Amino acid sequence: MKAVAESAVREVVGRTPIAAALAEGRGKIENDTQKLLQEILDSYGGGITVTQVQLQEGRPPAPVIDAFRDVQRARADQERKRKRGRGLSQQHPAGGARRRRSPGAGGRGL
Repeated sequence: MKAVAESAVREVVGRTPIAAALAEGRGKIENDTQKLLQEILDSYGGGITVTQVQLQEGRPPAPVIDAFRDVQRARADQERKRKRGRGLSQQHPAGGARRRRSPGAGGRGL
Protein backbone atom coordinates (compact mmCIF):
# COMPACT_ATOMS: atom_id res chain seq x y z
CA MET A 1 0.00 0.00 0.00
CA LYS A 2 2.77 2.42 0.94
CA ALA A 3 4.59 1.87 -2.37
CA VAL A 4 1.39 2.45 -4.35
CA ALA A 5 0.64 5.65 -2.44
CA GLU A 6 4.19 6.97 -2.92
CA SER A 7 4.03 6.16 -6.62
CA ALA A 8 0.73 8.04 -6.98
CA VAL A 9 2.12 11.09 -5.15
CA ARG A 10 5.25 11.09 -7.33
CA GLU A 11 3.19 10.90 -10.50
CA VAL A 12 0.89 13.76 -9.52
CA VAL A 13 3.71 15.98 -8.23
CA GLY A 14 5.77 15.19 -11.33
CA ARG A 15 3.12 16.55 -13.66
CA THR A 16 2.40 19.62 -11.49
CA PRO A 17 4.30 22.85 -12.28
CA ILE A 18 6.78 23.61 -9.50
CA ALA A 19 5.29 27.03 -8.79
CA ALA A 20 1.91 25.45 -8.12
CA ALA A 21 3.41 22.60 -6.13
CA LEU A 22 5.28 24.98 -3.85
CA ALA A 23 2.48 27.49 -3.51
CA GLU A 24 -1.27 27.03 -3.77
CA GLY A 25 -1.35 23.60 -5.42
CA ARG A 26 -1.24 21.48 -2.28
CA GLY A 27 -5.00 20.82 -2.15
CA LYS A 28 -5.13 19.95 -5.84
CA ILE A 29 -2.20 17.58 -5.43
CA GLU A 30 -3.97 15.87 -2.53
CA ASN A 31 -7.23 15.52 -4.51
CA ASP A 32 -5.53 14.30 -7.68
CA THR A 33 -3.45 11.83 -5.68
CA GLN A 34 -6.56 10.48 -3.93
CA LYS A 35 -8.29 9.91 -7.29
CA LEU A 36 -5.25 8.25 -8.85
CA LEU A 37 -4.59 6.09 -5.79
CA GLN A 38 -8.22 4.94 -5.74
CA GLU A 39 -8.06 4.06 -9.45
CA ILE A 40 -4.91 1.99 -8.88
CA LEU A 41 -6.38 0.21 -5.86
CA ASP A 42 -9.63 -0.47 -7.71
CA SER A 43 -7.67 -2.06 -10.54
CA TYR A 44 -6.12 -4.45 -8.00
CA GLY A 45 -9.57 -5.39 -6.72
CA GLY A 46 -8.47 -5.06 -3.10
CA GLY A 47 -11.68 -3.52 -1.79
CA ILE A 48 -9.85 -0.57 -0.19
CA THR A 49 -11.47 2.86 -0.24
CA VAL A 50 -9.28 5.95 0.05
CA THR A 51 -11.16 8.56 2.05
CA GLN A 52 -8.46 11.23 2.30
CA VAL A 53 -4.92 12.03 1.23
CA GLN A 54 -3.08 14.50 3.40
CA LEU A 55 0.44 15.54 2.43
CA GLN A 56 2.96 16.02 5.17
CA GLU A 57 4.96 19.20 5.31
CA GLY A 58 7.76 18.82 2.84
CA ARG A 59 10.50 21.20 1.94
CA PRO A 60 12.54 20.96 -1.21
CA PRO A 61 16.33 21.10 -0.89
CA ALA A 62 17.89 24.58 -0.66
CA PRO A 63 19.31 24.46 -4.23
CA VAL A 64 15.82 23.81 -5.58
CA ILE A 65 14.38 26.74 -3.64
CA ASP A 66 17.24 28.99 -4.81
CA ALA A 67 16.67 27.96 -8.43
CA PHE A 68 12.93 28.54 -8.05
CA ARG A 69 13.56 32.04 -6.70
CA ASP A 70 15.96 32.77 -9.57
CA VAL A 71 13.26 31.79 -12.06
CA GLN A 72 10.71 33.96 -10.27
CA ARG A 73 13.09 36.95 -10.35
CA ALA A 74 13.80 36.40 -14.04
CA ARG A 75 10.08 36.27 -14.81
CA ALA A 76 9.48 39.46 -12.84
CA ASP A 77 12.32 41.20 -14.73
CA GLN A 78 10.92 39.97 -18.04
CA GLU A 79 7.46 41.27 -17.20
CA ARG A 80 8.88 44.61 -16.06
CA LYS A 81 10.77 44.98 -19.36
CA ARG A 82 7.68 43.97 -21.34
CA LYS A 83 5.59 46.63 -19.58
CA ARG A 84 8.28 49.24 -20.16
CA GLY A 85 8.41 48.31 -23.84
CA ARG A 86 4.65 48.65 -24.14
CA GLY A 87 4.81 52.05 -22.49
CA LEU A 88 7.49 53.24 -24.88
CA SER A 89 5.60 51.93 -27.90
CA GLN A 90 2.52 53.86 -26.79
CA GLN A 91 4.56 57.04 -26.47
CA HIS A 92 5.94 56.51 -30.00
CA PRO A 93 3.17 54.86 -32.05
CA ALA A 94 5.28 54.75 -35.21
CA GLY A 95 7.73 52.53 -33.39
CA GLY A 96 10.11 55.39 -32.84
CA ALA A 97 10.68 55.84 -36.58
CA ARG A 98 10.84 59.39 -37.90
CA ARG A 99 8.17 60.30 -40.41
CA ARG A 100 9.20 61.64 -43.77
CA ARG A 101 7.80 64.89 -45.02
CA SER A 102 6.47 65.02 -48.50
CA PRO A 103 8.56 67.32 -50.70
CA GLY A 104 5.48 68.69 -52.53
CA ALA A 105 4.07 70.60 -49.54
CA GLY A 106 7.03 72.86 -48.93
CA GLY A 107 8.81 70.22 -46.92
CA ARG A 108 12.36 69.30 -47.77
CA GLY A 109 12.04 65.64 -46.86
CA LEU A 110 14.70 63.97 -44.77
